[in-house]
Order: sequence, then structure tokens, then C-alpha cells
Amino acid sequence: MRIFNAPIESVAADQDLRALISPVQPDVDWEPPAPGAPWVVIRSRLLGEDILLVCERGRVAEAERAHPGLTTYVPSEMDVLGDFAEKPDVIRRLHAIKREMNGWLVRPKG
Repeated sequence: MRIFNAPIESVAADQDLRALISPVQPDVDWEPPAPGAPWVVIRSRLLGEDILLVCERGRVAEAERAHPGLTTYVPSEMDVLGDFAEKPDVIRRLHAIKREMNGWLVRPKG
């Protein structure tokens, strides 16, 4: 089963999607996207749903049009979730809040 979607042009050369995902969900079943893919759909067992990881914030609207209804994350948000890798309940709560508020996860400054 293919659980990713990699449709269009370029991921920033320094983005390693596997490195973004593995701290959050090391046992996730997925295949790396095709070279140059700007986003990937990930089936998350932890969250019990698919999520949309978009590599460039400027491509979010395009990716969301292609995958309506999925909760969208950008790399910096995966870093925030990675801070809670040992606390799956916190990740689930953050995801539920993000989905409900349609917002972005950010680290507090300071």
C-alpha cells in the first residue's frame, strides 16, 4: 500500500522528510516521496488518521487543495512534535488543538 502522495516539483534540497517524521513516529509505515515532491501524505497510527506534511509554507494552499480535509504540518511543526516524542498523549492533544483551531504549532520564544 502506498501511503504517500508526491505530486509536483521541488522539496528544498536540505529537507529530509524521514528525519522530520522519525522523531515523532519512528515506526511509521511510509515510503519516501519521489524526488522533488513538495509534500507527502502520511498515515499516522499514533493519530489514527492521515496528515499532510508540506515542505514549504508557500505550497500549503496548493497541497490543501489537492488533499482537502487533512491536517497540514510544515517541517518546523514536526520539530515541535518531536520535542514530545516520548509523550504520545501530548502529541495527540496538540494535533487535536491544531486541527480544531486550524493553526500552526510554534515553540514559545524565550
